[in-house]
Amino acid sequence: MLVMSLWAMGFLAALAMAMGVQAEGQIRAARHVGIRIQAFHEAWGGVARGTAAVRDWPSEEGGDPLPPVLAGDGYLVRMEPGKVPLNAASAEVLAALITQVGVPEGSTAEEIAAAIVDWRDVDDTVSADGAEDDSYEALSPPYACSNTDLTSVEELLLIRGVTSELYTALRPYVTVRGATVNLNTAPALVLQAVGLSASAAEKVAAYTAGADGVRDTEDDRSCTSVAACPAETELSPEETSTLTAASSLLTTTAAAYAVRGEAHVPG
Repeated sequence: MLVMSLWAMGFLAALAMAMGVQAEGQIRAARHVGIRIQAFHEAWGGVARGTAAVRDWPSEEGGDPLPPVLAGDGYLVRMEPGKVPLNAASAEVLAALITQVGVPEGSTAEEIAAAIVDWRDVDDTVSADGAEDDSYEALSPPYACSNTDLTSVEELLLIRGVTSELYTALRPYVTVRGATVNLNTAPALVLQAVGLSASAAEKVAAYTAGADGVRDTEDDRSCTSVAACPAETELSPEETSTLTAASSLLTTTAAAYAVRGEAHVPG
């Protein structure tokens, strides 16, 4: 009887200990959830403040442009990198970009660029080296040419000549937003594609990256305007002429901004 009583007491003690551990675990889990909720609300508040900072940035004539990177109370704002606009770029610009990143074997940059233009234009006329319905209806499964603007970069994969390797290479440098390229955030490769000489593109990209030469850091710089860029980046007359020729495709403002909210809560 004594043995059974001792066994029962031991069992109850173990059960109480297990229940205590379980309760402690539940308290810790609840605290962890509470911290995550707190962090979410703080970060979302940062996003709201960052969005307001972009919206309310002084835009009066002669005022400083919004910098490529703007840090504030719990937020970090970055301009979207300067990219080639798929729905507005000419076949020549698209071909230049494709040449820069690498042309798939069996195709030419001009053929792929023409197919992109035919995909987005509103008519069924096949341009030189291009592709319309006949090229896609012969596939399995068949589909029609879009004949309207691309709605996503991924849509490139439907276009004749765009392999998965080419898509991966193009993706960082193209966008479906806007109609111009922001020279303040564009890499040299994109600036060359729109018509700047290699040396001009390198000078502009080096200037806008700031003293540390790294993009998306707080020392990034901006050209105040496309017209002022040659003087600010110390382009030669020959380099300036290539920028001037491409000026209709260039801007110093972004089509989009990325706003990141930040939260600091106790662990």
